[in-house]
Amino acid sequence: MIRWNWTYGYLALLTVAITLVFWLATKLAIVLFIAFLLTLLLRPLVEKLKRRIGSSWASILILVLFLGAFLLFSCWIVRSILPSFAQFATKLPHYINPVEIDALMERLNLPPELTEYVNGGVNEVAGFALEGLKNAIYPLLHAMSGVVELIGVPFIVFYFLKDGEKLRAGLFSFAPEYEQVRLTKVCAEIARVLSAYIRGQLSVCLFSGIAGFIFFTIMGQPFPAVFAALGTFAEFVPVVGPVAVAFLATSLGLVHSTAIALKVVVFYVVMLKINHNIISPKLIGRAVNLHPVVVMIGLLFFGHLFGVLGMVMAVPILAVIRVLIMEFIPVQGEK
Repeated sequence: MIRWNWTYGYLALLTVAITLVFWLATKLAIVLFIAFLLTLLLRPLVEKLKRRIGSSWASILILVLFLGAFLLFSCWIVRSILPSFAQFATKLPHYINPVEIDALMERLNLPPELTEYVNGGVNEVAGFALEGLKNAIYPLLHAMSGVVELIGVPFIVFYFLKDGEKLRAGLFSFAPEYEQVRLTKVCAEIARVLSAYIRGQLSVCLFSGIAGFIFFTIMGQPFPAVFAALGTFAEFVPVVGPVAVAFLATSLGLVHSTAIALKVVVFYVVMLKINHNIISPKLIGRAVNLHPVVVMIGLLFFGHLFGVLGMVMAVPILAVIRVLIMEFIPVQGEK
């Protein structure tokens, strides 16, 4: 039998507050989410540096270096990647041109009934993909459209890095003294798990992007930078994102030739195996320790509630829930 105590009430209230922020103030929630992730990413560097120059200067220096690198990376994307996306969007109708599809059906020598069925399916898939892309991108663009909110991210990250321990102590100051130590321990464990997840996820994304760029360049396929970028960002939505990009690349390769499509399929199968059987278990799996079924259910559930943003946040949220369960469920057996 569950014995309700102060800690459960505190966690329930905190959960309700976070949910309301995401539900009623999406822009603010995204800003806080980004700031929290950046804090966890930069915090180890600040911890090492603050012993020499102090917390404030260490936070400023690391944040300035990160912002400088981010601005350089953004400029490179604007100059190199965005033009490729523009050309890709311009030429995409050519790849899904009914004439090209009919020619493909003739090469495959399919029965007329099956050819008609495939043509109808392609049209439905194209419409579904365009609608899904619009539904996925519009909320994110709408949420990120506030310049003031984005400007606030570095300032929030600075104070999180500089006064993180003070803010945490203030948040738990309302708890009874005998619970503050426990809550601090749980908070540290959550930070450890999420830090490992972020570093591991960035490694997986980087590997996918580089591998995709090299493969499509060697194959002589158009727009290698586009598929590299898609593969990189798709990894933020586990399972669903990489499979969607693989399906898109295979479909476009099939328009050219069956051999190219098969090579694309083999490439993505091998890359997914390396990512999810070698890289992810070592860098992410040990920290998160979630079963794939749990991840898939979480992706569908949070995706239904918050769209693509919910799918991106699904694994971190599930990891936090697991830490809370592992810490507080055993309490039921205590007297």
